[in-house]
Amino acid sequence: MGYKPLLNLEKLGYLYYKLHLKLHNTNAEREKELDSFLFSNPNIIYKNKSIGNTDYEIDINVENPMKLRLLIKKIKDKFFDILQDYVILYYLKEHKYVLFPS
Repeated sequence: MGYKPLLNLEKLGYLYYKLHLKLHNTNAEREKELDSFLFSNPNIIYKNKSIGNTDYEIDINVENPMKLRLLIKKIKDKFFDILQDYVILYYLKEHKYVLFPS
């Protein structure tokens, strides 16, 4: 069990995005490099290696859309050989949810 604060990102001046990455022709070394890159970026608050249509689901908090575009450009430049496609999702609001109601 644990706790996670629910912050009002809009009041802090941040926007909330999800970035879905689809990879191809990858190997363990390149995925490890991608993991390290994602972990080291302060705007990436969560990453999940997923099963299905995309390979990674990444939660991002940035001050404006241009900063998101710059982050995506860095990913595309550094991982051009394994990045097949990506999808950007913008979240207007994150609702509170309770996993274990009392």
